[in-house]
Amino acid sequence: LAQAHQALGQYDMSAAIYRELIADRTRGARDGVGVWADRSHVPLAQSLLLDGDTVNDVEAEDMLFAALDGRRGGPDRPEYRDALFELGRVFDRSGRHDLAVERLTELLERAPEDPRVLSTKYRLADSYRKLAGRIEREIGETLRQSQVRTLQSERREHLAKAIRLFEEVRDGLGDKPAAVRTALEDVHLRNAHFYLGDCAFDLGEHERAIAYYSASRNRYPRDPAVLVALIQIVNSYVEMGDLLSARTANQRARDFYASLPDDVWNDPNLPMGRRDWERWLESSARLYDDLAQAQAPTG
Repeated sequence: LAQAHQALGQYDMSAAIYRELIADRTRGARDGVGVWADRSHVPLAQSLLLDGDTVNDVEAEDMLFAALDGRRGGPDRPEYRDALFELGRVFDRSGRHDLAVERLTELLERAPEDPRVLSTKYRLADSYRKLAGRIEREIGETLRQSQVRTLQSERREHLAKAIRLFEEVRDGLGDKPAAVRTALEDVHLRNAHFYLGDCAFDLGEHERAIAYYSASRNRYPRDPAVLVALIQIVNSYVEMGDLLSARTANQRARDFYASLPDDVWNDPNLPMGRRDWERWLESSARLYDDLAQAQAPTG
């Protein structure tokens, strides 16, 4: 009954029933309730996290940690794996990416054949990517040179791990027939393509970044996010000092921008608004024209 309410999005009702089962076991009120009480911790946490009330999110985490309690059995239990997966998501959403890495890595080590393995790898890769971004921001602060070197090494390691995992997600989901991929898997597959380029760019591997971004553009030719990839291709050429190629790539970005329908810009998930793109494309086109002309041979 609790699962039915949860599936219908009636999270307050599902949470109340899950709580009742857990309480009955504590009181010893019903025979045979133990296994169902144990299985209630993770779905109770899910219900609390989805009910729109952030006040009870702490209780949700407590339920997930309770599912990992050794008093309820060993780590081979399905609810133990479920708790690891959910904790990884909770920590990632709350910005505790180091803790997300810890839990998701444990899940992959304990259950390499889990049906959520590609989703787990995606979340782990994304946590590494975000950790690298956090370190980059820390490096921008006032630090001793020895600290900077250590952080730079950690950042490169995180990005390299993210690339490896994103490639596994890309290949694994890409080989899966589209008809049997879930909507969430489609999102993970799309994002993995684009994030590969971002990670390579952040590593300073600009030729590799161009290859990843180009592959993203070829697979998702009408996706508005391709504009970001095209702009990053421009930036990669600039970093490599190839300004003529940058100017050509920038024109491709302008052409792609012009081909997008007006309703595309109603998507709140786009990283920039329409006017933002217009200003960038106009200013960058002038910049690359000027730079390319300055480098052109004279006489």
